[in-house]
Amino acid sequence: MIDFEDYLFVPISDFMLQAIGKRPYLMDENFIAPEGDYLALQFVEIQPIAWCEGSSYKTEGENGTYNYYATYEAMIRLVGYGKTSLGNVQSVCMGFREKRLTNILRQKNIAYFGHTPVRNTSYKYADQIERRYETILKIRFVQ
Repeated sequence: MIDFEDYLFVPISDFMLQAIGKRPYLMDENFIAPEGDYLALQFVEIQPIAWCEGSSYKTEGENGTYNYYATYEAMIRLVGYGKTSLGNVQSVCMGFREKRLTNILRQKNIAYFGHTPVRNTSYKYADQIERRYETILKIRFVQ
């Protein structure tokens, strides 16, 4: 069984490095927030949406051998923390409009399908405001 977080995190991280010059952190159960401004990805949902003829799964039927592959959809939460968080999250979203950048994902069979509006999720904690902005990225990929 493939670890989808690892499979998706590396190319998305490469995309973000090219788009804004920063790599995100993976926000999983072992995540420890670093000091200062940063971006983090959290995999919210990954689910199969279709089986199609292709090149990954073989089965033999009455009419011969067929190859199938699975198409998956993923919802990935992108969160920016700190003073530059709004600009960083918006820049990542704008990067999806550049073919040069999206080719990084296409080479790994990952397609961008949109994102939610960037939301301000800042909150006040111990008399300080923690600046935070987030969006949900929607992608599809073939495995």
